[in-house]
Amino acid sequence: MNLMKIQRPIFIISSPRSGSSLLFKLLSESPELWSSYRESHYLWQKFLKDKRDPIFSMYLDEKDFKNTDQEELENLYHLNTFNNESFGELTRVLFFREKLKPLFKSYLHLNKFFKENILKLNDYRIIDKTPPNVFRLKYLNKLFPDAKYIFLSRDGRANISSLIDAWLSDGKLFDFKFREFHEYNSRLNINGYSGKVWKFLNPPNWEEYLSGKSIEEVCAFQWLSANEYALNAFSEMASEKYLHVRYEDILANRVNSIKDICDFCEIEFSTGIQRMINIDPKVSVVSAPRQDKWLKNKDKIDRISQRIDSLQERLGY
Repeated sequence: MNLMKIQRPIFIISSPRSGSSLLFKLLSESPELWSSYRESHYLWQKFLKDKRDPIFSMYLDEKDFKNTDQEELENLYHLNTFNNESFGELTRVLFFREKLKPLFKSYLHLNKFFKENILKLNDYRIIDKTPPNVFRLKYLNKLFPDAKYIFLSRDGRANISSLIDAWLSDGKLFDFKFREFHEYNSRLNINGYSGKVWKFLNPPNWEEYLSGKSIEEVCAFQWLSANEYALNAFSEMASEKYLHVRYEDILANRVNSIKDICDFCEIEFSTGIQRMINIDPKVSVVSAPRQDKWLKNKDKIDRISQRIDSLQERLGY
C-alpha cells in the first residue's frame, strides 16, 4: 500500500496566455515543491479517459468526485512529478519518441520508486498548472481540501490579443496538431482564422463558436469563460485558500510579487527562484513581451470591448 501522500498542493489557475507558464517556471524552482515542469494536461488525460478527446473532459465538479479518484490521481502525480528540471525534461524527450515509450514508462516508475524507497517520502508538495484546471476547481477542492490556489489574471485586452496571436501562429508551439483528426474540425469556420484546428480551452458551449464567429469573439469567449468560472468558484471558498495575482503586477515588480506569492504558498523565496527571476525566462511567447503589444490588435479588441468591460472591473482593471 502506498504511504506517500500529497499535502498542501499548489495550483495555478488562469486563462490561457495569461503568464501562467512564467509563474509556473519560477515556482517550480523551489526545492520544497515537486513539479512536472510542463503542463499537466497529459496527466489528466490518463485519468479522464475521454475517448473523443481527453482534453475536452475538463469539467469536473465536486459531485464528480469518487473515493477511488484520490488514489488514482495521487499515483499519477507520484509518477509524473520531479524535483529537478533536468529529470522533468527527460520525460518530454522520452514521451515524444515512439521507440522510447517503454523506457518512458520504466522511467516514471523508477521516479516513484525513488520517492518511496530512497527518499522515503511520507508526504510532499506539488506545483501544478494547466488552464483546463479552471473548470475543475470545485473538484480539486474536494480532492485536496488543503490545496492552495494562485489565481493569475491578465488585462483582458492584452490576454485576448495574445490568444488571437497564438491562434493565428503557425509555429510548432501552438499548432495543436493532436486535434487535427477530430470530426468537429470539418465545421470550423471562424472569421479571420484560416487554421484547421480548434485551439486552447473548450469551455461549456464551445461548439457554438466553431462557425459564424470572429477570431476575437472566440478568444473573448475563452477569456470570459475561464475568469468567470474562477471567480465564481473562489467566491465559495475561504479567502485564505487562494491569492489573486495580476500578471501586470508581476511584470512591474517581479521580486516583491514573487516574494508575496511564496509567503502565501508557505515556501521559501529560494535562491533557485531568485536565480530564475534574474534570468528573466521567456516562455511560451509568440513574440517578445511588451506592455502595449496588444495595440496591434486594437481594432479586434475594440469590437469586443463592451463584452469584457464588466469582468475587467471585477478583476480590478
